[in-house]
Amino acid sequence: MQLSKLLLAAGVALAMKSPKDMEVETLSRLLKSYTLWGDCEDLKCACKQELFPASVAITVDENVRDEWKEEIYDKFIVSKCKKAKVLSYSKALAVTESDEPLDSTKAKPKKPIEHPVVFMPKAYQHMYKSSKVSMQNKDTGLWTGGFLTGYWLFLAFGCMVLNLFRWFTWKRSANRSVLKRPNALVRAYQRHIEMPALYGFRHMQRINFYGIEMSIPTRWETIVIFFYFACSVILLATRYEVVHPESARFGSQRQQLLKYVADRAGIQVTVQLPMLVLFALRNNFLMWLTGWSFSTYQCFHRAVARVTYLQIIVHASCYHMFDGAKSGGIRPNLWVKVYFKGGVVAAVAMACLILSGLFRHKWYEAFLFFHIGAAIVALYFTYDHLSTLEYMEPVYVAFGLWAADWLIRALRVLWINIRWFRSSSVFMTEAQMSLVDSDVVKMDINTPCRWTVKPGQYVFIHIFRMGLLESHPFSVMTSENGSFQLMARARGGMTRRLTKSIAKGNTNMKMLIDGVYGHTQPVDLYDNVLLVAGGIGITAVIPYAEDIVARNIPAKVKLMWTVRDITHLELMADRLEKLVEDGHVQLELYVSQTHGDTTYLSSPVEEKGSFNDKIEEEESDSGNSQEDLGNAEADKDVMRAKKDHHLHLHQHNPDLAEEVLEKGIQHPPKQVPVPGSQGKMPLYASLVNMGKRPVLTEVVTATFTEAEGSVAVLGCGPATMVDALRGVVSAEMGLVINGRVDYYEEAFGW
Repeated sequence: MQLSKLLLAAGVALAMKSPKDMEVETLSRLLKSYTLWGDCEDLKCACKQELFPASVAITVDENVRDEWKEEIYDKFIVSKCKKAKVLSYSKALAVTESDEPLDSTKAKPKKPIEHPVVFMPKAYQHMYKSSKVSMQNKDTGLWTGGFLTGYWLFLAFGCMVLNLFRWFTWKRSANRSVLKRPNALVRAYQRHIEMPALYGFRHMQRINFYGIEMSIPTRWETIVIFFYFACSVILLATRYEVVHPESARFGSQRQQLLKYVADRAGIQVTVQLPMLVLFALRNNFLMWLTGWSFSTYQCFHRAVARVTYLQIIVHASCYHMFDGAKSGGIRPNLWVKVYFKGGVVAAVAMACLILSGLFRHKWYEAFLFFHIGAAIVALYFTYDHLSTLEYMEPVYVAFGLWAADWLIRALRVLWINIRWFRSSSVFMTEAQMSLVDSDVVKMDINTPCRWTVKPGQYVFIHIFRMGLLESHPFSVMTSENGSFQLMARARGGMTRRLTKSIAKGNTNMKMLIDGVYGHTQPVDLYDNVLLVAGGIGITAVIPYAEDIVARNIPAKVKLMWTVRDITHLELMADRLEKLVEDGHVQLELYVSQTHGDTTYLSSPVEEKGSFNDKIEEEESDSGNSQEDLGNAEADKDVMRAKKDHHLHLHQHNPDLAEEVLEKGIQHPPKQVPVPGSQGKMPLYASLVNMGKRPVLTEVVTATFTEAEGSVAVLGCGPATMVDALRGVVSAEMGLVINGRVDYYEEAFGW
């Protein structure tokens, strides 16, 4: 509510100029060059004399319509003389009766004025027209900047309406028939625009351009950004009016155009500042309304930043050419002007912000600190740049949004991580760390605050020992009262330092939790759910399966998890066991057992021409290979486990039991984790496919072909895997005949 009031106030303050404002602006421009009024060298002094108000009064009397005269005089005097005691309109006009006014064409602007100066209609109208065109251009800048901001708000509003419609129709429906197959137009939109990558199948995978890693937006994101960019170009390049043959204020038509383009570009940037800041925030309220991911908003944030910086370049270049043509170069005295210095520093800081984004994936911590610092500098000096000009309201809104985000985060961190008055055995959040593998960290975290986390949500953690200012996002796997569990794979930076510290025996660490963030994908509304995880990505996927089981939702669920080493199954041994015992979820577990490349897609995909047949797996799984024990007794345990598992499934899901029995006998595992001291084989042992990798085309095709009703596909894992999954789903969704198909992704590809 407070934000809406702030935006409303900003809109009112930035309202277009009225005709009366035009009159005041004209008077200001006409009298601006006359700086020496009698013994005074500034307006503050001149306002107290008779010459200045008398000049204003006689000029108003000669040029302004009768019913406005006194009001225009008062508005001008208030704007220029502030609280100084000034003659009233009638008294100022009376001065000109005893002291004959001097025609402005005979007065010399830089010489002391000894008599009132009057601007006759010809000079007044020339300046009025020049001021009107200039102010109309500024108003156009407001409208066009508002349009560019409204472009994003319109998209967000449309998505919000769609979400509300889905909530009322999907959530409130007594049956699941609302997710029936959409019409051909909607299906074509999903298949060719909403779902696929821009080109080929790369989205989460970053491309390397001369050492700079960049991610590629989806096709839908690209189209949205393209139209935003096109609107920006059109709205900056069109609808300019010039005064012929020359302007009383700016001179030639070329000079006028330079000034008008510079003004409009600068105003457009200023109006878009709140949206630029909002898209970067963790507590972006538009995320709650639209359901777009943080990753999507980061993509749009970068697009707005790049477009606005191009506008800054246009703004600065045109002003320099305008001033250079008028003064024979940039005037030295400009460097002492607050607005000029502020603009230069802000522009340089924004350039650093843009360039730093190119290295965010390689040096994330350094990028984060630098980005925040440069953003503060840019906003502060933008404030300096505009403080003596106009249009401060968007800067206030931008500062307000950023301050509100940090305040919310600080209050939430303090509330969650400190006991305060609560009855809890934990005074401050602490974590018990352990290395499940050489590079996989398990964190059992206890907080003083009781909370519930839903599937798809994540938190940021600040570890005291690793540097309190650093924070990284992690999916929450379990949440019970004030405790929950996280898992992370060491890649570099903080997570790599963390594994080294744990290896040295530092297992108990104080930390701060910031969250929760994210939202739950509505996979529970579909008739069929395919959950695909790779490596540590299981931490984001398995909560969805558990949630469906816990709520006894009548959906056919398949969970497929691929790891490189069989020891990684120990990460989820207890949870896999519970899913198998319930019998609701069909599990497919794959252990590739290779040191080299891991292929998620094989030749059937290449034959279709959709993807390459070989995709290198990113470092999301451990590189350790599994030793073959070759123990005959272990094989007997495996077979006993198979029988127990089959009997259990037969009681709960006969059809699934027959399928599992057939697959399990064909592909017995070489070795599975043996939890407990008695060596009892887990029920999920029969579901492990050793030395195999899933062919995603076959998996998705089979799921779609067999599906009765709607299908939701959710993936999380290596970038190569989720990109391949996205491509296969968009290519094969036509196989689902009588239901809707949607693809969801859980990934931190920021």
